[in-house]
Amino acid sequence: GHETTSVAICWTLFLLGLHPDVQETAYQEQESIFQGSDRSVTMKDLNEMKYLERVIKETLRLYPSVPIIGRLLKNDVNIGLFLLLAGYDIPSGCTVLMHIYGIHRNPVQFPNPEKFDPDNFLPERVAKRHPYAYIPFSAGPRNCIGQKFAMLEMKTVLSCMLRHYRLRSLDNRDTVNLLGELVLKAEQGINVTITPRQTGNVLLLTELFKYILMNQQKFSPIFRTWNGSEPRVHLLQPEDVEVILKSSEHLDKSHIYKLMQDWLGTGLLTSTGQKWHTHRKMITPTFHFTILDSFVEVFLEKSEILISKLRKEVGSQGFNICPYITKCTLDIICETAMGTPIHAQDDRGSVFAKAVRDMSEIIIHRQVRPWLHPDFIFKMSAIGKRHDECLRVLHGFTNQTIQERKNAVSNLPNQTDTSLTEEDSYIGMKKRKAFLDLLLEALHDGVKLTEKQLRDEVDTFMFEGHDTTSAALCWTLFLLGLHPDVQETAYQEQESIFQGSDRSVTMKDLNEMKYLERVIKETLRLYPSVPIIGRILKKDVNIAGYDIPSGCTVLMHIYRVHRNPVQFPNPEKFNPDNFLPEREAKRHPYAYIPFSAGPRNCIGQKFAMLEMKTVLSCILRHYRLRSLDNRDTVNLLGELVLKAEGGIDVTITPRVCFQELNERRNSFTKRLFLYELHFCWLGLPRNEREPQHITMEAVTILLGGALFIIALLFLLTANKKETEFATRVNKLHGPTRYPIFGTDLPLIFLKRTELFKHALMIQQKFSPIFRTWKGSEPRVHLLQPEDVEVILRSSEQLDKSKIYNLMQDWIGTGLLTSTGQKWHSHRKMITPTFHFTILDSFVEVFSEKGEILISKLRKEVGSQGFNICPYITKCTLDIICETAMGTPVHAQDDRGSDYVRAVRDMSEIIIHRQARPWLHPDFIFKMSAIGKRHDECLRVLHGFTNQMIQERKNAVSSLPNQTDTSQTDKDIYKGEKAFLDLLLEALHDGVKLTEKELRDEVDTFMFEGHDTTSAALCWTLFLLGLHPDVQETAYQEQENIFQGSDRSVTMKDLNEMKYLERVIKETLRLYPSVPKIGRTLKKDVNIAGYDIPSGCTVLMHIYGIHRNPVQFPNPEKFNPDNFLPERVAKRHPYAYIPFSAGRRNCMGQKFAMLEMKTVLSCMLRHYRLRSLDNRDTVNLLAEIVLKPDRGINLTITPRQTRNGGM
Repeated sequence: GHETTSVAICWTLFLLGLHPDVQETAYQEQESIFQGSDRSVTMKDLNEMKYLERVIKETLRLYPSVPIIGRLLKNDVNIGLFLLLAGYDIPSGCTVLMHIYGIHRNPVQFPNPEKFDPDNFLPERVAKRHPYAYIPFSAGPRNCIGQKFAMLEMKTVLSCMLRHYRLRSLDNRDTVNLLGELVLKAEQGINVTITPRQTGNVLLLTELFKYILMNQQKFSPIFRTWNGSEPRVHLLQPEDVEVILKSSEHLDKSHIYKLMQDWLGTGLLTSTGQKWHTHRKMITPTFHFTILDSFVEVFLEKSEILISKLRKEVGSQGFNICPYITKCTLDIICETAMGTPIHAQDDRGSVFAKAVRDMSEIIIHRQVRPWLHPDFIFKMSAIGKRHDECLRVLHGFTNQTIQERKNAVSNLPNQTDTSLTEEDSYIGMKKRKAFLDLLLEALHDGVKLTEKQLRDEVDTFMFEGHDTTSAALCWTLFLLGLHPDVQETAYQEQESIFQGSDRSVTMKDLNEMKYLERVIKETLRLYPSVPIIGRILKKDVNIAGYDIPSGCTVLMHIYRVHRNPVQFPNPEKFNPDNFLPEREAKRHPYAYIPFSAGPRNCIGQKFAMLEMKTVLSCILRHYRLRSLDNRDTVNLLGELVLKAEGGIDVTITPRVCFQELNERRNSFTKRLFLYELHFCWLGLPRNEREPQHITMEAVTILLGGALFIIALLFLLTANKKETEFATRVNKLHGPTRYPIFGTDLPLIFLKRTELFKHALMIQQKFSPIFRTWKGSEPRVHLLQPEDVEVILRSSEQLDKSKIYNLMQDWIGTGLLTSTGQKWHSHRKMITPTFHFTILDSFVEVFSEKGEILISKLRKEVGSQGFNICPYITKCTLDIICETAMGTPVHAQDDRGSDYVRAVRDMSEIIIHRQARPWLHPDFIFKMSAIGKRHDECLRVLHGFTNQMIQERKNAVSSLPNQTDTSQTDKDIYKGEKAFLDLLLEALHDGVKLTEKELRDEVDTFMFEGHDTTSAALCWTLFLLGLHPDVQETAYQEQENIFQGSDRSVTMKDLNEMKYLERVIKETLRLYPSVPKIGRTLKKDVNIAGYDIPSGCTVLMHIYGIHRNPVQFPNPEKFNPDNFLPERVAKRHPYAYIPFSAGRRNCMGQKFAMLEMKTVLSCMLRHYRLRSLDNRDTVNLLAEIVLKPDRGINLTITPRQTRNGGM
């Protein structure tokens, strides 16, 4: 594989050097493939090199690497002339030598055989030739096994040679002596001359920047050069740069920017004079901080995609991170500029994304090649043609988007500011405006931008905001990877902000990233994205004692200005503390100008800084970086944007290590995360203090892997024909089904915060009825009230879906999970316990716990904001414990009750297990760390409930026997009966519940009535905080009822709270506590014309049902009047089902409504609420209960009562 390939390449170069016409054709093929780019070759490229392959084959015909091959005969063989009977008998034992060199010159097979003609290998010619007429790799059973390898190697090397150099051979074929050795070589080698193909190739670009730096050092601080007849004056001192940049007259950019005008027109970057002034004034408001705030969501969304894409590089020996960053910034700039996602990171082959990348390369390519500056030459070149193709794509896309957005804006109320209240016109788009939308509204003296001006500004934003930010991010990652101490400090800043949470970044978070901002600024000092900027002088100017005439181009070398040792002592040292406020204050104002400065500074620098912070925050929180190169070995490319020649090579390691997590193992959520990471990375904990955990987790992983293999083998050996059952289900459309995983395979790669968005996307795509597969289990999804009614009103389809089985260890077979006769009998027995007289007795508990909540919240008065969810959760836990079992647990007092902790932990465990299919089998789950915690919780929960049952039974046994639910007896703890007391008295056909059944029902009440009510209250407070008008109306209703009194609430008061009830109902419409419910079909059923077979799981998406525009016009609007009686009467009875519906509806819905009214009444009478997030920025978690991923953050202000107190 060495010598043979080497000589083949040498002979090919020899022949190319002799035949400039063939060489040029081969070069043009390369140009058509690479379009002037200096990117690396790919397999796709190699497959397209048809002509080069013919060149190589023709070379191997004339100069086969092995000119003679031999065989030792094992048997006698007859070899004779074709079609003649007589032949030669060659005896066994003879050596037969086959002269490939001579065979390849057979004039019958190759007319004019000494001529070098690559067309000899056109497919039509090859087809007519004897199959053994061309055998450079031998042939038959013992042919060369590596011929494809050799061909790919030769193509790659020759492609690189052709793209960089022109060749001229110094010898001709007659004068070259051949050596008759094993491999065919030229006696004196192959002598050639080479000429650089283009003076601006990569090699020269790296030398060009070194040359510029050499001149700067030699002639600093001010010197002149000539570009042909054009004079250039170079400035390197802040004081000299200030003279130009602060001037309001020297605003025209240098001539080089004219090369961009075909694409960018005369946008802000390239325009001059009055047009520049006018457009700058119009565009400035579009970068207001409120606008930038709305873009943070895009930054985050694309950054999270980047994080997921980088996962495949974990464990690699190193990779170039620049392509990943470039695609991410391209995604960001396209969506923020035009409001249209292009999915560059998903490699969907967007023509627009490719055109942006190509056009950026073309401009840089042309910039350093002066002979391509004249348009008439450039347009005739191959790269000029590609330039025109890109223009058609870019301008076509921008024009189309402008027209679409104009049409959308024309349907909205007219406004001339940059407020962000209108909804985007595109279905499924987020409620934010793109840069283009803001430009459509911008006015100057009552005049809007023309369509051409709009396109120029959008394209300018695209060009300026893509490559520059990408380069800055790459350099920052490079320096962080070289300086682990700086990286660790930046990471600790992230930890202090996020507290280990994986929540999304907010504008508030970005503003707190002071150290990261200093890191970015120091990176831009050392590696400014644009290393040189230029201006054309409009009038004579005196700089450093020199009179510079009007018309001169002045170049300001930012790269060198930033290395001024007076301004930055030890200027080559990477030191983020250079940007501490006290150091900045002492520095010349023009000593640091990465975004230029003065009237023509970069208008988008705040946008860029927020984008970079977001991307870097995501990377730092997920990965540790190590740079594989150092600063001395990285070559800088002297292009428009400062880049590293070979990219930035790094390795990444997942940020969270098991040692760190074990050190925090007292936090239960960290224990859950630890367990999850074992499966994600197949690692083991290293905590020597808990060796049994190492063993148990290892066993868990191994068993999970074994189960996977067994399942795979079963599927591979099973009958491949679909069963009738599956065939019937698959008549419904739905996502792609994969082996083993079903349709759930994509979920494995999603973060917890992405699951609900993914579910909504699937619903939107396949609504109103579709199917999915969870492994081999089919699920049918319903989103229409009419379809849901078929299931919920049925007296036969009552069995819950299998996911509820995971709860049975705690809640047994209580009302939530039981089926059949048991469910019927228990439902009948328990129904009287929710009689209104019973509920009336619970109002006192609701009020008491609500008042404790009010007192606990006082410490948050005056704070900048806090998460109210923990407060609400503890309040509802207090309520449910005391009403269920008659025993206070004082959750709000943080007394550390084991029972309170166990309830919280068990709820988290169930949610955690639900989302991890490998934890569903009990025998695996029980051996895991989280399974052990599950069992500890069970002992506490069941122990406490059993103890309460025994105590209450003893108390009840001392009271007169009665079989109804009247409230005449005094509870041994309080003046009302708990749910448990009522169950102890309940009878069905004269039979009471067993102790196990009692425990199951009490635990079910605890589970169902705790988290769901807490979530509903949090969402209600969130919406009230967003809608002060609704909040005020609800408060006025309280005032009308309580007349300024601070007395406790009564049942009569609660019944009068009609508006507050509508607020709660509307909240549960938008944010139903349980976003979907499931049933397992007991018999076949027809829904929407589809026959759904028995055994299927039917999932009803309450979240989607509640957004049906037929039932709720403008469904995303929060409007409590949706529940005015006259509107409710006109609605389908199954259009609103937050408590389910039909025979198996939630028995405790009246209890929940009274509890929520009581708590909200207390809140409204004591505090004004303001939500700090909006609905677009809150991520929903796809769990059993619908929650926000980072809680509900709000501020509270005390209301003044009539007596002047709070």
